[in-house]
Amino acid sequence: MQLLKNRKWIIRIIIIITCFIAAMVYQSTRALAQSVETVVETIKIQQAGNDAIQVQVRTSDGKPVQFQITSEQNGTTYSTTLIHSKLTMIKNIQKGNYSYLCMVKDKIVYTGKYSMR
Repeated sequence: MQLLKNRKWIIRIIIIITCFIAAMVYQSTRALAQSVETVVETIKIQQAGNDAIQVQVRTSDGKPVQFQITSEQNGTTYSTTLIHSKLTMIKNIQKGNYSYLCMVKDKIVYTGKYSMR
């Protein structure tokens, strides 16, 4: 009888330990999935008229990015949020050379240069 009681406790302890380990594995894989960084796969900038550009960005995970374009001549900065695969118009852009960057959560994920003619 005593041996049967001990087996029940041993089985309960094994089940509790198995559940605890399964919960730890689940939490660690969830943390890994959230830590994947957003990567800008493509960015297209096209002139749309004399003083406007259209910008389209495609990211690895479909998340929006913060886009900033800065004039190299006078330092004027234009900033907007770009939605994955959506064309976004930026107006009042003067002719000249620009540098741009894409950020996700205040981390720069892409940079480049553009020349407005």
